[in-house]
Amino acid sequence: MSRYSEMLKSIINSCRSRIEEIDADIEMIKANRSYSREYIDTRISDYNVQKKNAYNNHNKLLSEAHSDYLERLQQSIENISGNNVNTADLALLDNKYIKIPQKEFDVLANRHKGNVIMLNALSNYAAENGLSMPVPYLNYEQKKKLAYDYCCQCAGYLTCSGLQWALIESSNYFNEISEQLSE
Repeated sequence: MSRYSEMLKSIINSCRSRIEEIDADIEMIKANRSYSREYIDTRISDYNVQKKNAYNNHNKLLSEAHSDYLERLQQSIENISGNNVNTADLALLDNKYIKIPQKEFDVLANRHKGNVIMLNALSNYAAENGLSMPVPYLNYEQKKKLAYDYCCQCAGYLTCSGLQWALIESSNYFNEISEQLSE
């Protein structure tokens, strides 16, 4: 899982834990019959302020994690060099006389998994020749947009129920997004 996904997931879990603690305290206050109604209402109001602060703090952490990801993404773009170009494979892609079938293209693309330069060339070749990319590839702008959408979606997870979160967390969602957002 990418560092970004791990950070977002950790922030969500931290917030959800804090909210569960506050909710448990609220239930304990409500259940205690010896407290006056005024005291209970005051305590619940205080707890609701704590919950609001927890949401705000964790939303701020999500925003910081997003900014951190964008900085690392920018650095990865700045570090691109021709050293990652496989000239033999690139010549295959630029050859007017050879059309690569999907099965062979899949092997070629998998060989360059993680190599942004070659995946870019392969992605262009696939688009021009009606082939599908067997390896997830997003360019810089697509990664920025996906990271933003992902962060916004994670902010919504701060308020979902425990069962909903358990279903989301047990799905393959974080792993799928994580693979696409590698720097």
